[in-house]
Amino acid sequence: MTKAQTTKKHILEAANRVIQRDGVAKLTLEMVANEAKVSKGGLLYHFPNKNALIMGMIDYFLGNFEGILDQSKTDDPREWLRGYVRSTFDMTNSQLEDSRALIAAVANQPELLARVREKYAEWQASAEASGIDPALATVIRLAADGLWFTELLGINVISDDLYPAVERAILALLDRNEG
Repeated sequence: MTKAQTTKKHILEAANRVIQRDGVAKLTLEMVANEAKVSKGGLLYHFPNKNALIMGMIDYFLGNFEGILDQSKTDDPREWLRGYVRSTFDMTNSQLEDSRALIAAVANQPELLARVREKYAEWQASAEASGIDPALATVIRLAADGLWFTELLGINVISDDLYPAVERAILALLDRNEG
């Protein structure tokens, strides 16, 4: 990773900390620069405005999730859907924090979600190409997404003990309907 890439990552992580600690309303370039311990000019070099910063946060989140999904790639298209479910259930707290950018985008300018919509369209296409009934594949993807969104919003009421059983139940739907 180059020095510029490291600095960008550091700034994006600082922006996520600002959102988590102070809320979206406090996401200003000044707050992020202070949190990242860089000059405002240094921040502006990488992110010329707030929208560019939010887009960077979104790209960072999507790139991280794509990296996780890539680890489960095989020639079997069903494995992509299994990987999607497992990746969602395995998401760490830091990965959830990275996804706070989605809330920032919605709160500030919903049109910034265009890239997210494109990525979800790709993921939907992959689900439909998984070799099982496309409607069932969509239900499986949406179940995983629902878990992620409830975690993101802090409204999940599933006990830690129930998580593995829910994951197994979703994967069992996929396994029963292969081919």
